[in-house]
Amino acid sequence: MSDNLPTIYVHMLGEFSITVKDKTISVQNNHSQKLWNLLSYLITYRNRKISHTELIHLLWKDGQSSNPNGALKTLMHRLRTLLKELDYPAEFILQKPNSYIWNNSLSCVFDVDVFENYYKEGLYSDSKEKRLEKYRKAITTFKGTFLPKMNHETWSAPICAYYHNLYLKIAIETINMLMEKERYAETANICWQALTIDPYMEDFHYHLIRALYLSGNLDAALKQYSTTTGLFLSKFANTPSEQLKTLYKEITRNNP
Repeated sequence: MSDNLPTIYVHMLGEFSITVKDKTISVQNNHSQKLWNLLSYLITYRNRKISHTELIHLLWKDGQSSNPNGALKTLMHRLRTLLKELDYPAEFILQKPNSYIWNNSLSCVFDVDVFENYYKEGLYSDSKEKRLEKYRKAITTFKGTFLPKMNHETWSAPICAYYHNLYLKIAIETINMLMEKERYAETANICWQALTIDPYMEDFHYHLIRALYLSGNLDAALKQYSTTTGLFLSKFANTPSEQLKTLYKEITRNNP
């Protein structure tokens, strides 16, 4: 494949989209769910050939089509028509005997790979500062749930859980490192972002309140404590945890 072909950017964390230069197709476009399911499946499993049988089982469960092979051929034609909107001078999807595969000879950047690579680079770095740098880049890359429009699909659920849990791990480790360095404003920013991903993760609420408190913003810390306890009471009928209660007592002792 020619090296002068433009790079393809595939976003799967948050909104699913494919961008080439100034052209983008995304799941927000008015196309069928089956079409996006087919495309996202081919990209997710881009390192192997996927048989017609596997795709038919994915898209037409329990014999929902009287002519599944014909239906798959029609859907693939529609998918290729959609991908032509990117004006790319090569085929994205290659046809093999009784199977299809994503064209891995193309120059593609997948945000899931970027996210995971930052994590691995941080994990195996030789200093905490380098680890913090890479983890913060991973957090910035993580724009949201893996293929959120596909979260009802059985095949995507374990992958979604994997990336979500990896994000939580990175975020918590980053927060701990920032707190050790007394970088409270940065900690609070990470917590705010993390709460958009998982609003019911108590650790993020706890560290946010604590970061606000230790930065000297006691009123904001108390307000956030009230917001957090109200959230968990209304959602889970839970009273504050002992960890939060202890933090609250510490804050109020210093805010007469």
